[in-house]
Amino acid sequence: MSRSYKKQPVYKDSTRKGPTYKSGKQIANRIIRRKADIPNGGGYRKAYCSWNISDYMFRKDEKELKRDWDRNDPLIRSRFRTYKDAHRWWLRYYRSK
Repeated sequence: MSRSYKKQPVYKDSTRKGPTYKSGKQIANRIIRRKADIPNGGGYRKAYCSWNISDYMFRKDEKELKRDWDRNDPLIRSRFRTYKDAHRWWLRYYRSK
């Protein structure tokens, strides 16, 4: 098992979860490549709805997590009982690959 970690603490939202993780942009590009009747120019926009692409990216540094916990941020305080639980969640989603 790899012990590598992300260099930047980033959590990316995706349209699919699990071992067959593919982002919305990858699925859209695959559909566009497989269509043969797309004209030059902006015709690719009609082949796949851009609303189906989910490409959010959230950044949270470890210092920001600690600061939010110390300031009694209601979102974090309602979700986790202790700072240790919040830090474990941050490591899982923001730090590990």
